[in-house]
Amino acid sequence: KKEIKYSDYKKVPQLRFNVMGHHGPYLVDSDLIVEKLAPLVGAGDQLKDPKINEWRGWARESLVRHLVLNINTSLTEAWKGYDYIDAFDTIPYGNKLFLKVMGAPVMWLVAKYKTRPALLKSGELSEGDDVRQVLHRQVERFVTEGLAGASDAKPFHGGAKPDLADLDVYGVFQSVRGHRVYDDLLRSTKIGAWMKQMDAATKKSEYQLQTVA
Repeated sequence: KKEIKYSDYKKVPQLRFNVMGHHGPYLVDSDLIVEKLAPLVGAGDQLKDPKINEWRGWARESLVRHLVLNINTSLTEAWKGYDYIDAFDTIPYGNKLFLKVMGAPVMWLVAKYKTRPALLKSGELSEGDDVRQVLHRQVERFVTEGLAGASDAKPFHGGAKPDLADLDVYGVFQSVRGHRVYDDLLRSTKIGAWMKQMDAATKKSEYQLQTVA
């Protein structure tokens, strides 16, 4: 909260610019940030690629919804879902307590009355389905279709290097990293190999950006 206190926009992500030591302009919303940065790093053409956009849309819509539903299957599970924040010393205890007391019931209600109906309407979920098994099938579909033909030399959707589809899917997974649902996906699906490759690729990119900066 301290990092965005100067911003009228109180959500993340935000891409902020420091102009001569002062708080400069900023971009908000991940789609807009990607749209503006992609051409600057040579990925502008990917914004118009239908295959890439298909999986980017799947990540932002379907995958997010299935994860929300799985994390908040009951009020108890929603409460447990916040256990992982205890490992973050940067979050004050009062904030952690607030998140658990207020956040858990809110997210459970969102999952029950918004997320679940949306998935039922889309046909991605049917009454009586095991939501965990449905999530597994969704992730396996990305592995078999999105990563079709992946090899040691070309392990990503983008081939030898991640493209915007890889990055969007990876970004969604990172938002729940450390949660039991994330750990379950690594155990129960074949997404683990791609995840390791993405970990390595993004860490390398982070190092390169820091070196350039």
